[in-house]
Amino acid sequence: MIKILLLEGINKNASRNIPIPTATAKQQQPIIDLVEQILSEKKQNPQTDTSMLEHQIDLLVYHLYGLTFEEAQIIDSNLTKEEFEKSKQNFL
Repeated sequence: MIKILLLEGINKNASRNIPIPTATAKQQQPIIDLVEQILSEKKQNPQTDTSMLEHQIDLLVYHLYGLTFEEAQIIDSNLTKEEFEKSKQNFL
């Protein structure tokens, strides 16, 4: 389950108001797999570029939060509708 990350400057009470979706095991697994792949690649070579894998995690998180393409594009201005829709199909 995704836990709340307390950011500097946010008090404990304010952090309780941050919506944290509950992910099913089926939704968690692709994220877990990507994180394990990143960790494995970084262990072999700390300089390895894992930005594409990290981007895949970002896409899964957008869908986990139920963001629309337009909302996700506010976060990632380079995101294409095709990429967003394809990742959504893989997530559901």
